Amino acid sequence: MNTFLDMQYKKLKTKMVPGAFRKMDVIVGSHLPPSYKKIESLLTHFDNMYNQSKYTSKAQQLIYALCSHHRLVWIHPFLDGNGRVSRLFLDYLLLKIDIDGYGLWNISRGLARDADKYKEMLQYADMVAQGFQDGRGPLSNRGLTAFLDFMLDTALIKLII
Repeated sequence: MNTFLDMQYKKLKTKMVPGAFRKMDVIVGSHLPPSYKKIESLLTHFDNMYNQSKYTSKAQQLIYALCSHHRLVWIHPFLDGNGRVSRLFLDYLLLKIDIDGYGLWNISRGLARDADKYKEMLQYADMVAQGFQDGRGPLSNRGLTAFLDFMLDTALIKLII
């Protein structure tokens, strides 16, 4: 069911500028991304948190790459193309980790096989923190852990650690 705001948004006409951050607040399904005014600071925090050069093992790099995918989708920096951009970014990170065989297969293909579950897990990871022991920011660590488990199952990547 569409909300009044969803219907108004569909009527709104705006010029799409490739690569430009959104200059308005949006609603994506049931997801209310952070205010457009916070995008740059959130992306700075995102870069500090998920910058792979800080992580030495392939296992750490894989975990942070998969978790970063949700967090980038959650920020929703663009008016359109966020899903494609976030999957391309994840693909880049996984390719950079240099996991044997990656490139012959990619995670986007695995996610497309169960798109409904993928969207469900993205939404679950949007859950707000459940008490002071469930993460350090506004989002639930438990939700992100469930998303990570789903992504690892989807990837079926075996690492030699």
